[in-house]
Amino acid sequence: MSPPDTDLILAMLFAKDGQNLAARMAELTPQHWQALLARGREHRFLPLLAHALRECGLWGALPPDVAQQLKTAGQHHTRRALLAQRAMVQLHDILQENGIFHVFLKGAYLAQFAYPQPGLRPMRDIDVVIKPNDLPKAHDLLVTLGYTSPADVDGMVEAFIAQAKHLPGLRTPDGTVSVELHAHVDAPGGPLAGLDAFACPIHRPLAGRMLPFMGLQDMLVHLCVHAASFHSFNNGPLVVSDIGYLLRQPGLDLQAVAARAAELGVARPVALTLALSENCWPSRRNDLPTGEVAVPDTLVANARSMCMDPIEQSKNMAFLADLAGQDSASSRLGAVFHKLLPPRQKLALEFGQARTPLQLMQFHLKRWGRILHHRVPTLARSRKSQDFSQALQRNIALQNWLEGR
Repeated sequence: MSPPDTDLILAMLFAKDGQNLAARMAELTPQHWQALLARGREHRFLPLLAHALRECGLWGALPPDVAQQLKTAGQHHTRRALLAQRAMVQLHDILQENGIFHVFLKGAYLAQFAYPQPGLRPMRDIDVVIKPNDLPKAHDLLVTLGYTSPADVDGMVEAFIAQAKHLPGLRTPDGTVSVELHAHVDAPGGPLAGLDAFACPIHRPLAGRMLPFMGLQDMLVHLCVHAASFHSFNNGPLVVSDIGYLLRQPGLDLQAVAARAAELGVARPVALTLALSENCWPSRRNDLPTGEVAVPDTLVANARSMCMDPIEQSKNMAFLADLAGQDSASSRLGAVFHKLLPPRQKLALEFGQARTPLQLMQFHLKRWGRILHHRVPTLARSRKSQDFSQALQRNIALQNWLEGR
């Protein structure tokens, strides 16, 4: 059973008209509700859904079992938020005591300071930027103190600094929270490679400390590009509330946001993500900057659908859309070849440095095994979806527009 249509879920999350919404909710079957809850767990929006329905007076309209599941999800994520808060403070203390400059990104600020309650904005991990020269020291220090990595990154730190945004996640010593150490806001050569998190940080009080966070203008730009360009909106509808709540923060200079986006060459993803948030969010602002960028209504409608697509379906979409955007059969073949046989230094990000030709071949075989046993079945399942071709066309249209084609 599919969940209710995207428009209804977004209306429930960002309720504008409780009376009309109640009538539409009354038509949902128990199967619809269970499918909606499953999608909410996937995209982490159940606590926000419960909050929104309480705020617009519709909590009593929920079936009792659905209300209980939402309540349980809220309690779970409130506990998780407290654990994340503790982990942030501990990490800050460790880095500060060892003279390692750092800045926390996105969710760390949003959950604690932008949302009405931290548990409304579940975090997958804590992102913190550390200057590249200090990253090996920070990584080794945390491992010494009991932080653990699911992957062996010994000897690979430099490869990640040179090619990626961040190292593989480290689990806190108690195993409850994942920490991602970033060398950059974006991978070298990416659209936000020029965004310096240390240029204009802000500080906010937490547990008796003053923690450093990315500046509000840069944070808004980062959120928009992260959603549109990095994830093609497959990171879920929380981007709408992230931006909606961030726009309420005092000191956010929207003209500076427009100038920063133009300077970095990301005016299009910023304009589109702001347009998506404005389209869904219950209150509107008349001073949002779009500069010279006109966002087609069809793209906003596409983004609405994409932010509610199943994550598994979205995993292959960017690659397939990229293939469709190639201008010749040879360039498409080259993209597939690069996927199957990445350069040696790229392969090191997955398996470490190959010390012999035999080990290099073993790494390639492991990669092909992952593709065969994980990506190919995912693609096969996705292609069975009735919405597959439409989802692919939405991704192609997004990539074409972002690239000005």
